[in-house]
Amino acid sequence: MNSQIVDLISHCQACLTYRKQNNKECLIPHEIPNRAWSKLGVDIFHFASKPYLLVIDYYSKYIEVVELNTMTSLEVINNLKNIFCRQGIPDILMTDNGPEFVSKYFKRFETDWQFKHITSSPRYPQSNGQVERAIQTIKSMLKKTYYDQSEFRLALLEYLNTPISTELASPAQLLNNRRLRGNLAQI
Repeated sequence: MNSQIVDLISHCQACLTYRKQNNKECLIPHEIPNRAWSKLGVDIFHFASKPYLLVIDYYSKYIEVVELNTMTSLEVINNLKNIFCRQGIPDILMTDNGPEFVSKYFKRFETDWQFKHITSSPRYPQSNGQVERAIQTIKSMLKKTYYDQSEFRLALLEYLNTPISTELASPAQLLNNRRLRGNLAQI
């Protein structure tokens, strides 16, 4: 009788579709880099029907945000090159498996610019959690500045100048060893 039950279940489409899945592998946390701009997280998000490229430094939590004209590998690569020209080339670049990041152009970019490209697991978007959290922060900032018609870039500047905690300096200080001049009074 047991073999009949196993046979019935193994041929039942609904049983196969809705059966309990094996547990996912454990999520392994990232090591925190020992210096700024050595490991970056990158992703694309949308706000108000526009695509944006977000880059975050895992050490300092410094964020760069760029509105994209198109969501192609070449557009993403061009914007990353502009950022790298200002901040330097990282050792490691973490992305998801989006088509912009797994193309032959991106592989060539990785080789030519000599950084290591690591993609997160398709089942674990939270494995690039610092990027996902930064996207939430930036989307919130975009909503607020859109609502009160203020300048998003000034809000981002003040965010970068805000200390991470009572023990840690601001992202700008951790990355650049200096506060960036902004409109708010410095405390």
